[in-house]
Amino acid sequence: MTPRALGISLALGFLASLACSQAGSPPGGEGQAESIADLIDQTLSPVFSADRPGVAVIAAKDGEVVFRRGYGSANLELGVAIEPDMVFRVASITKEFTAVLVMQLVERAIISLEDEITEFLPDYPVQGHEVTIAHLLSHTSGVKNFTRLPAFQDNIRRDHTVQETIAYFANEPFDFAPGERYSYSSSGYILLGAILEEVTGKTYEELLRENIFDVIGLNSAYVSSHDKIIPRRVSGYSARDGRTVNSPIVSMTAAFSSGSLMMSVDDLATWDEALYGNELLNNQSKEKMWSPFTLNSGRTTDYGLGWMVTSFLGHKVLMHDGSIDGFLSTAIRLPEEHIFVAVLTNSDASEMGPNVVAKRIMALLLGIPEKSRVSMSQENLSRYTGDYIRRNNSVWQITADDGHLFLVPNERTRWEIVPESETSFFFAEAFHTVTFELDEEGAVINLVLTLDTGDRIQARKQSASEAVP
Repeated sequence: MTPRALGISLALGFLASLACSQAGSPPGGEGQAESIADLIDQTLSPVFSADRPGVAVIAAKDGEVVFRRGYGSANLELGVAIEPDMVFRVASITKEFTAVLVMQLVERAIISLEDEITEFLPDYPVQGHEVTIAHLLSHTSGVKNFTRLPAFQDNIRRDHTVQETIAYFANEPFDFAPGERYSYSSSGYILLGAILEEVTGKTYEELLRENIFDVIGLNSAYVSSHDKIIPRRVSGYSARDGRTVNSPIVSMTAAFSSGSLMMSVDDLATWDEALYGNELLNNQSKEKMWSPFTLNSGRTTDYGLGWMVTSFLGHKVLMHDGSIDGFLSTAIRLPEEHIFVAVLTNSDASEMGPNVVAKRIMALLLGIPEKSRVSMSQENLSRYTGDYIRRNNSVWQITADDGHLFLVPNERTRWEIVPESETSFFFAEAFHTVTFELDEEGAVINLVLTLDTGDRIQARKQSASEAVP
């Protein structure tokens, strides 16, 4: 399973009758639009209550909005409800915007994807490595991710210059040689922001506004600031000891070009639709960004240049998600079906994560039917229980409890799997499936977990003779 797939698995006019906003209708007419909106609303309404942090959602098909609504509270202390035009931190979705700014310079022949970063940042200690712009964009540079460093976490509340942020990771040893493998690193996007400013003589914020925001009309998009008065900004929340608390103050100066943007779901939908045209980039640049990156070995990754490149139940997906104190986000496009879904939450401990919300909406838009559960007794469920050994020798458990079966990959995670037949089960809260393999006597010997991306993970059931007494 790839890092991208693992990240996904842990996880995923006005419709007056629903009090949610809509512009236009998808193919099939008004009745179909209302049906889809009803189903989406029925999925979200029970989860996000008015007195808790919530979510803003937008879904579009062929450039027309088919669902747009907010749930929950934008500010618990004032009792203000979330509305879909409100502004959230989008965290690492920022990387899409940084990548487009870089590709605009590539189109103008000001820089090249194969340029080494020392051409623009001559003092950066590459430690004998050849690090290119493409390596930074694709998370294959080997530069250590600064957000995991204790020194950065200890200073996360104070404002930073770009040089101060770079100093946190510049002298850290590389995790691997550039191009050797994929490893998500926000440090690479900090360096890209520094290169953008060095090459153009303008600030990152000026570049965004002049080359993206003003060009396509992103009217509620900002580089985040604690001090700046930002209209319609929602408050962010975290969980602590079972309580909801105000999320800690984090200076977005350090997030910079890797994760500092704020905007509404409306802006994300406008952004996505603009990328079908050529206002921002030509088709050749977009194809480059949206193709899996090729490593030195010739293998490809699940990331292009600024976008994750994956699939959902056989459909090509281009996406990015984000996580920062107080906020979770995801923006997913299905380019072949011209579908876009964005989900922004104002809690980093959301009741239902943005990926799960977005995938449920995508399934509805794609017309994927819900699976049907078959009845199975506790005695029958117990035949599947036990330890399952993966090829890397890690152990998963299958447990049964009160008529339910669970896949337990580690001590912190438990996923309910629902029987569809004697050997086929599906996830209650995701679009993954589990298939059990039987021997000639009908005893369970293996399981195969198939993720919604198509990735498959096999595990062998431990026999009684292998069990530790």
